[in-house]
Amino acid sequence: MATVTNRERMRATLAGEILDYVPNWLIGFFNAATVRRLVPVELLPADLNYYPEVGTYGFGAHLPAELDRIIAYNRYVDQVATGAGWGANFCFGHAGPGEFNSRVVERTADGCVIEYETGARERHNFSPQFTHPVSRPVQTIDDVDRIVLPDPDDPARWAGFASDVAYLKARGEYTVGWVNGFFSGCHYFFCDYQDFLADLLLEPAMIEHLLARLGAWNLGAARHMLEAGVDCIGFCDDLGSSASLLISPALYRRFFLPWHAALADLVHSWGGALHMHSHGNINPILDQVVGAGIDMLNPLDPTDGIDLADIRQRYPKLTLVGGGIDKFIYDGPLDEIEGRLRRSVALYGRGGRFVLMDPSGIVENTDIARYAAIRRISRRERGQPEE
Repeated sequence: MATVTNRERMRATLAGEILDYVPNWLIGFFNAATVRRLVPVELLPADLNYYPEVGTYGFGAHLPAELDRIIAYNRYVDQVATGAGWGANFCFGHAGPGEFNSRVVERTADGCVIEYETGARERHNFSPQFTHPVSRPVQTIDDVDRIVLPDPDDPARWAGFASDVAYLKARGEYTVGWVNGFFSGCHYFFCDYQDFLADLLLEPAMIEHLLARLGAWNLGAARHMLEAGVDCIGFCDDLGSSASLLISPALYRRFFLPWHAALADLVHSWGGALHMHSHGNINPILDQVVGAGIDMLNPLDPTDGIDLADIRQRYPKLTLVGGGIDKFIYDGPLDEIEGRLRRSVALYGRGGRFVLMDPSGIVENTDIARYAAIRRISRRERGQPEE
């Protein structure tokens, strides 16, 4: 089937149709310095390293020129999907009004401390690049009630969102609205990570109470984005390490499966698709994840014990967003990269329901010549013509 636009291409992929070439979804770049080095400056947004000024949580519509720049960027990096909403920084993955936003509360020469709308604080260091939690607002069940969440129905939060989505769709872009994860959302925005894992066993009532608030907020935000016309809802729940699940299948089934299923039901009621990101070896819960109604799953990294051939056979209607290529794909010799991409496309890509995605983004030590060579190899192996 010959397709013309990114939106047509993704819709055909989800339907299992044979495409003229395999689409590509770039997970992102390591940091702003890497983007600036590899992408022409005229394609980059003014708020590239998105940290709002002190005292502000910014939302609002893009100008048409900014949306045109996003579209041009997509063409340059062969990006098949576009995050919707001001602050949805297309260079680094996801954001937008459906996720909790942040503001700067302290700025230094080499970084800043940001505060999320939930009150959680993190330090973001720029050189060297790292993120470190500073504080989390939830230690006890009483803290859950004291948190003041933003109003997901606040019209100011959604100002211009529908017009942005309409503009992008009219120009053939496949639009994605992101919501907070449920598992990852708990420790990103509310709880210390280690305490959170312990509290799943020791304080289950507190976690259920927290998820009731977080889950309701996520569903409310997703509903607004679906009403505005987005094609897809995405969320991030990193449930595994390279060796195993981070929690037991029983804990997943009790705490998180119901929310994943509720989100899938909502998205499907609007005719949309649900895209889940989850790093790690999540094999023990794949039946539950797919059964919840997930339509697309990434990154499916073989170094995490993921066998795409097996997943393709077991879940023929699941769209695989990931190529059977590992997180070290950009570190090898070019001929090795070419061979790995060729095998992935040959094994998984010609029959539909497959989108090539790198597991961890463009790494920091990639220079412009190497990036250009890898992009040419990817286009050739996926069958995408050079523009």
